Amino acid sequence: MFQRIFRKTKADSSLEQLPPSALKSCLAARPCTFHDDWASYSYLALDFETTGLNAKRDQLLSMGYVVLKEGRILLGTGRHTVIKGDEQVGQSATLHHITDDSRSLGLTLDTALEQLFTQLHGAVLITHYSHLELSFLKQLVRTRYGSEFSYPVIDTLKLQQRILRNYPSENKEGSLRLDQARAFHHLPRYRAHNALTDAQACAELFLAQMTHLAPNGIQLSHLLART
Repeated sequence: MFQRIFRKTKADSSLEQLPPSALKSCLAARPCTFHDDWASYSYLALDFETTGLNAKRDQLLSMGYVVLKEGRILLGTGRHTVIKGDEQVGQSATLHHITDDSRSLGLTLDTALEQLFTQLHGAVLITHYSHLELSFLKQLVRTRYGSEFSYPVIDTLKLQQRILRNYPSENKEGSLRLDQARAFHHLPRYRAHNALTDAQACAELFLAQMTHLAPNGIQLSHLLART
């Protein structure tokens, strides 16, 4: 409890020093009480495609996100953004199919981040394996804005881990991957490594998990990941 309060205080102190920006508005409007039913909150499902897993060394190539409200996915809010960059993509292009040519037509990182934080305003973040997205977000906010990034997040991987405790025969290697977690809930298989597709897949998984975990509702506080 002390750690959570300390980190929020540190983030608030950093927020006061930020110049006006979508990030500052987003952090000021982040949900800070989590005792209402999960369906009463807004969410943003987010996915990043990167050149690797090291936020300090690797590049953010694209982002995809979609809004959820009142237990529904608002497909019209989905957005896929390729990030402009000068460095070569390398072998990671075989996974996400983002080429150096397509990156040359993308948005600048600063513009893409401002659009993301505008959309995240007032919403809870949802990701699958939150460590990746959060590590890149924290690093980018630190380097681009000179601030800390502390934000409420739901990790569908962690929720699936909780569900599988009651299904030991299903809890095997690879069962927490996004595609396998979706298969457990009888959701269709999508092509992976497109940021928007993966964000939508994560959003659908979250709703399926809520049907499984909380058919009669649950406080948001019971769903949040520790970050």
